[in-house]
Amino acid sequence: DGLPIVRAIRRTGLDKLDLVTGSMELANVDIMLANVAGRENRLRDALHTVRDQYDFVVLDCAPRLSLLPVNALVAADGYLVPVISHYLAMEGLVNLTEAVGLMRQGLGIKAELLGILLTMVDYRTKSSLEIMKLIRDHYQDAVFQTEIRMNVRLQEAPSHGKTIFQYDWASSGARGYWNLSSEVIERCQQRITHGENRTTGATDIRFDNAEAIRPEAKPAPQGPVSAHDGAGDAGTAAPGN
Repeated sequence: DGLPIVRAIRRTGLDKLDLVTGSMELANVDIMLANVAGRENRLRDALHTVRDQYDFVVLDCAPRLSLLPVNALVAADGYLVPVISHYLAMEGLVNLTEAVGLMRQGLGIKAELLGILLTMVDYRTKSSLEIMKLIRDHYQDAVFQTEIRMNVRLQEAPSHGKTIFQYDWASSGARGYWNLSSEVIERCQQRITHGENRTTGATDIRFDNAEAIRPEAKPAPQGPVSAHDGAGDAGTAAPGN
């Protein structure tokens, strides 16, 4: 509606955390901006006036390449890809990396891959462990060491209007996201120190080689295997209570 973003910023009950919320009207943004020149730059231009006021600006996007995520990629310095350990989610990761490679050429997107996050991890199933191994073997250092396991506390926290840290600091979900935040900050600092193309190997991904990760479809496993033993690397959200 032409409202300056500074007027859309909402203060929260947490120090140094502000929000700009969306609305159902965003569902029609592809239609509303279909004939608008420079439509892929709208978010970048809006954020330009306030980005120096914040250390980090996080743009939370739906898992599809509509106009809103494209705007986010144009506006961003880096992007993070959450992936659940399911076959179809891995297909989505392959398609995303291919699409970003094409947009980099067509739209001049400069955002680099900050990292791939394995989330909603279920250590009990063989298929989940196999998909995680495929992703780690292919993308290597681009995958965060932290893994976010399935955790009921993460599902409950929003219904109480709280962050996971306010709701249950000791939960595996809180520990996982705390570890992830440390990794993200470290990679951003390395980017600043070593240059835009040196973020713990994450920016060295060859987008034209994404097809190599796509496995052949096969029957589903016949049942759960033994639970993960809980031994995790330093910085990893290992399974726990």
